[in-house]
Amino acid sequence: MENSNINLLELYVESGIDESYNDNPFNFFDVKKQAGESLSNHNIEKMFDENFKANNNLVSISQIHKMAMDICESVPNFDELIEKIKTFDYCPLKAKSISTITGLGIKTNPQLLVLTEIPNATEDKTGVAYSGDTGILLSKILSAIKMSMDTDVFSMPVMFYRPAGGRMPTTEEMDTIKPFIFKAIDLLKPKVILTMGTLPTSLILNSSETIVSLRGKWAEYNSIPVMPTFSLQYILNAGKQGLKEVRLKAWEDVQEVQKRLD
Repeated sequence: MENSNINLLELYVESGIDESYNDNPFNFFDVKKQAGESLSNHNIEKMFDENFKANNNLVSISQIHKMAMDICESVPNFDELIEKIKTFDYCPLKAKSISTITGLGIKTNPQLLVLTEIPNATEDKTGVAYSGDTGILLSKILSAIKMSMDTDVFSMPVMFYRPAGGRMPTTEEMDTIKPFIFKAIDLLKPKVILTMGTLPTSLILNSSETIVSLRGKWAEYNSIPVMPTFSLQYILNAGKQGLKEVRLKAWEDVQEVQKRLD
């Protein structure tokens, strides 16, 4: 219990929280419904505006999603899409993260597109995609199947900002940037997609099944073969804990990708 309290306090510090109004999380997207007497409408609008630069107007998830879709509709190439992502200020996680991480690798018709979960702490601090332990692991995995982000692979997280404490994004947070992920796939036109973890797998396959049940089984996204496997962080932690079967299964999944590309 003591450790969980310390972790919670660390999460507050990383999030910039220095005052608490309620014991329960507050959903700013549903602010009219959830606003309590302890917060005035003025304060709620001010806090929302600081996070989303919404000019004191409350913006719903559906409105933000539509804004993202409208932007993506007119983007002609991948480089311009990246610039649009960097200037899109309506994802609630952007205000509290240090960097926007949009990926690394070959931007034109890569053989393989690797979709990962969230940026790690090192990526967020340095602004360099796939730096830190998980980046080293990904490079080793690709090297083992004779591939590289320098030659034939593009890799990107499906959430461009690191949530405080490294938690997984909420459904609402994902909805704000989902159109950019789908547009990226359309522009990159990879031959195969490798989804690493529950977050990218559930997004691309529109599935609520666990990664344990989905991994190792070929699926499709817009006629592109998709191979789900475990997340980089899970594989990394499994190695530290001596869980060889996790690494073995991930290796089997990656070998299936190599066979499909061959």
